[in-house]
Amino acid sequence: QLLPFIAKQGQLDSDRFHDIAHGVFGTFAIVSRRGNPGRTLMRVVHDLASGAVTQCGPVKDVRGDDDRSLSDCKQVSVGRKFAAVLTHDNKVYVVQKDPQFGTAHYALTEIYDGRGPEITKVSAGQHHLIALDKHGRLWG
Repeated sequence: QLLPFIAKQGQLDSDRFHDIAHGVFGTFAIVSRRGNPGRTLMRVVHDLASGAVTQCGPVKDVRGDDDRSLSDCKQVSVGRKFAAVLTHDNKVYVVQKDPQFGTAHYALTEIYDGRGPEITKVSAGQHHLIALDKHGRLWG
C-alpha cells in the first residue's frame, strides 16, 4: 500500500515533485518551489517508520566558492555510490559524496556536455551509468 509522505508543519507546502529516485546512495528528487520556476535537485530525508519527511533541501557542490546546485533538472537516478542527473539542456551530471567534507556534502561533476545525441533517460547502477538517447541507442 502506498501512503503519502507527511511533511513537518510548513515544510514542503510549496514544493512540487517532478521526479524522485531512491537507492543505497539516498533519496533524491527534482523539485520546484513556489516563486522559483526552476527544477532543482534536492536530497530528501525521510523517516521510514512514520513516513515523515524530515529534510528536503538543494544538493550543493562543496567544491569552489559559488555554492552551486543543479537547476533545470529533468530526471534523476540513484545507484549504489552515486546519483545521475539529466538536465533539460541535455547535460548529464554525477553526484557523489565528497570524502573530504563528510557524508552530507556532495561533489557535482558534469560528465556529458549535451553536444552529442539527445539523451532521454539515465540509469545509475552500482559503479556505472547507462544513458538512453532519443533514437533508442544506449550509451555508457
